[in-house]
Amino acid sequence: SPGDRSMGGAARIDAFGAALPNVRVGVAALLIRPRPGNHGLPSASDVEFLIGERKGSHGAGTLALPGGHLEAGEGWAQCAARELHEETGIDSPTDAWRCAFVSNDVMEEGRKHYITIFMECDVRLLPGGLLRLPEPRTMEPDKCKGWKWASVDILRKVPGSRMFLPMKHFLEAAADGRWRPLRGVDAVHVEGGHDADPPPKRPRNVSPEPAGQATPKGL
Repeated sequence: SPGDRSMGGAARIDAFGAALPNVRVGVAALLIRPRPGNHGLPSASDVEFLIGERKGSHGAGTLALPGGHLEAGEGWAQCAARELHEETGIDSPTDAWRCAFVSNDVMEEGRKHYITIFMECDVRLLPGGLLRLPEPRTMEPDKCKGWKWASVDILRKVPGSRMFLPMKHFLEAAADGRWRPLRGVDAVHVEGGHDADPPPKRPRNVSPEPAGQATPKGL
């Protein structure tokens, strides 16, 4: 359309003459692990996920998942696996990721607008499973203060002002039942719409919880 910047036209403006933002697509990498004592198909309260404090960008000082912008030509699972590796050093196969939740995030009084795709991966689908899960590293210290494992129950006690807006929307969905952990041991995600060989079947048994892991006390 004439007012669409992507087509070379003029920037869209609101009723007050201010330029409206282009809507961008973000991908959040929701890496989950069962809390100690849970090895089956968990509920929202039975898992922990990796979360960190943002630095140097919009939402600085708030808690968010690993993630970033979807690049041109990139699949959602590819983006989640790439962002997780770039930010934490943890490798993950793309076929272990599935879309779990999508949020509509209008930030900074309308100056930024994102559609955030939450891609979920159970750590039991990573190479080596839960027993060999590496410790997350702060690969981009200019963008994140560090990573911790936290549960929904812990994050519900954190003030909403400390949550990055997509994360706030995700926790609201967890609270009212619009999100619950996917069947991680059956996770399959095939990039693109073409036919592809199915990934190999993974064993249905899961690794036991390694000794010494404790639920975090808070953030």
